[in-house]
Amino acid sequence: MTVVRAGEPHEPADVVARPWHSAAEASPFARRRGFLAKEGQVVAEPAADGRRGPARTVRLDLALTEGTGMPAAERVRAVTEGARLALYRYDTFRSARPLPPPVEVRVTGGAPEALAEALAGAEGTCLARDLVNSPPGVLTPASFAHRIEAAAAEAGLSCEVYEGPALARLRLAGLAAVSRGSAEPARYVELVHEPAQPPAHTVALVGKGVTCDSGGLSLKPSDELHTMSDGELDQGRANAGPSRA
Repeated sequence: MTVVRAGEPHEPADVVARPWHSAAEASPFARRRGFLAKEGQVVAEPAADGRRGPARTVRLDLALTEGTGMPAAERVRAVTEGARLALYRYDTFRSARPLPPPVEVRVTGGAPEALAEALAGAEGTCLARDLVNSPPGVLTPASFAHRIEAAAAEAGLSCEVYEGPALARLRLAGLAAVSRGSAEPARYVELVHEPAQPPAHTVALVGKGVTCDSGGLSLKPSDELHTMSDGELDQGRANAGPSRA
């Protein structure tokens, strides 16, 4: 997985993205390649060491752009979040990728807190995407609960997983009844974040994470099952994302 971190201007990298607003600001190499700073134009310059092949490191100087009317922290946040989400790929079941992704992306512009916040939010989004993209034969209720437990431990959240008789004690009769029709027993997962300072408000996120839904009384044709990822499936998985943030 590509690492996104804070970088320094002029730090060596295989590829550098710079905020050129006019052709006059561009390097001679870029101008010779016809770069006129028009919308959508991109030019790749050779690495300083002359190395050829896929880029291993990328430096994004876009967060240094002044005169945009946007505070530095917001620029860093936007560039960091955009870079991490743009690099997302779900390739768990691919045998190989045509080109390996960069090993590291460096965002310049300071504002380390903004970078950390943006990266945490983007990682949460990527976790939710992984869960939504996972097929039901892999993401069973048990494996779903294990993934959330791991994310909670990494984020420092308390996590409780309930199953079997515990569901009855919690009066979750509907959940227990529905799971009787499956070979995979249901799970109920509870995450709690307790900040050091007393919070002004308490926020609760609730989501139904149905890992597979064949349609109930209105069974769907087999040709349509491969697209099954409706709102019911995504609610619980989307709520798992904030555990990383």
